[in-house]
Amino acid sequence: MEIARWLHDEVDLRFDALSNESGVDYPSEGYIEVVYHLYSYPHRHAIVLKTRTPRDRAEVPTVESVWKGANWLEREIYDLLGVTFTGHCDLRRLLMPEDWVGHPLRKDFVEPADYHGISTRRESLLR
Repeated sequence: MEIARWLHDEVDLRFDALSNESGVDYPSEGYIEVVYHLYSYPHRHAIVLKTRTPRDRAEVPTVESVWKGANWLEREIYDLLGVTFTGHCDLRRLLMPEDWVGHPLRKDFVEPADYHGISTRRESLLR
């Protein structure tokens, strides 16, 4: 992402820290938003950068070459929202099992009744 490199390298900006990277699902609008919280230690200022990608082909370029900490944050967003980060060196699930179907933080996600014979329904925990 060209803007990410510029925000990082520009001497008067120098956003050298990725404080957080997250995703937000907007199904009624048809997109997922990826949100980058950046901070500049040399200049002591912050900025929030947002980008949108269509839900049906959720894909955003990785920023891990700019901020190394993006590696696991992007894996988490991929795992839970299904956003593919093109160019990512190790894009695989981080929290969910490798054979899990779907992305649990998408607002249209339907939780399966069970996973490998174990109930995923919370009602079963109340008995």
